[in-house]
Amino acid sequence: MKKLIAIYSLLPPGAGGSFQYGASILSALSLLDKEKYSCHFWCIHKEWLPVAKKFNIDVTFVPQPHFLHRVGLYAVRKIMKLCGLSWQHYTYFFLPLSKWYPDICISLAQSCPPLQHCKIIGPVHDLMHRYEARFPEVGEASEYCSREQMFSTFCRTAAAILVDSNVGKQHVSEIYHPDPEKIFILPFIPSPLAEKAEKPQNFPLAEGQKYLFYPAQLWLHKNHANLLRAVKKLLPELDIHCIFTGTTDKSGAFLYNQLLHELDLEKNVHHLGYVSDNETRWLYEHARCMIMPSFFGPTNIPPLEAMLAGCPVAVSDIYAMRERYGDASLYFDPHNVTEIAAVIQRLWTDDNLCHEMIKHGYKQASTWTQTDFEARFLDILHHVENF
Repeated sequence: MKKLIAIYSLLPPGAGGSFQYGASILSALSLLDKEKYSCHFWCIHKEWLPVAKKFNIDVTFVPQPHFLHRVGLYAVRKIMKLCGLSWQHYTYFFLPLSKWYPDICISLAQSCPPLQHCKIIGPVHDLMHRYEARFPEVGEASEYCSREQMFSTFCRTAAAILVDSNVGKQHVSEIYHPDPEKIFILPFIPSPLAEKAEKPQNFPLAEGQKYLFYPAQLWLHKNHANLLRAVKKLLPELDIHCIFTGTTDKSGAFLYNQLLHELDLEKNVHHLGYVSDNETRWLYEHARCMIMPSFFGPTNIPPLEAMLAGCPVAVSDIYAMRERYGDASLYFDPHNVTEIAAVIQRLWTDDNLCHEMIKHGYKQASTWTQTDFEARFLDILHHVENF
């Protein structure tokens, strides 16, 4: 009799590293013997359909309720909450999935499926709401409570908790205390680079002009502020230019714009907004370096992408960064503007250092591949299946 494996995602494709992690899991599941396993994928975003088709996995699209239905569900949730009763927001989604009676349910992103009588596998990418609650994007009351309920429930009920590093394993253990045998290290792999590189049409610099690159939305925790302060320390001795990408409607936007004006950096900082995958590849390939002063971890995807593209990397010396990037990155204290400036100066002025970092980056990026990820995930799946 075939084992039934239900897969689901409530996130749309393109949701950062979480999408690549989920796509890698789908790729691994596509390798299962179809005589022994039946996999079915449920999603609420049509963009997942071609991804599932690529991996030859059956998929069901569950449309979200129409507007009036959502208003009614919202009212019911509020009433039940006032009465002290629990309510799952995505009950309409999980009902058809549960009626399939899967043996194993796999979440492609951080979530907690309200399913009974099946083994659950899924990732915990970070617990920054516990370790970095000073940032409103994870520490604001409703966001904190939502994350806490999700993670605590998942860690209590899951058969396998996937983390990306030893530090991630330590975080889950010390916060939620699950059985250590249920925590498995399955590191991220970088998103494959686009097939071709395209120069952004709104690229503001002259041919061959150096720039440092930071692909990050303007969340406070991304720490654009200290990066701007570090660049200011190096001007005018070094004519440093910054290229930033990503949306600007996040929690750090006000401080970012304020510092641009106060530090008189409008001529040195260029924000391109959204860029395509092809344009991102071009920006990595032509950057002097990629700087990531984020306060969040345990690890991040952009440094790995930069390494694949032959771009020197410097990152915050926090959480699992050294564990993941080894000697393929330079490190700095993200709180220390002087340290950030010193790292930028080294990469900006030392051609030999940059060449060495590029070589180390290629090597580091090859130490953990899609094939490695797939083999490790299938080992975890078989462990859960037989436990």
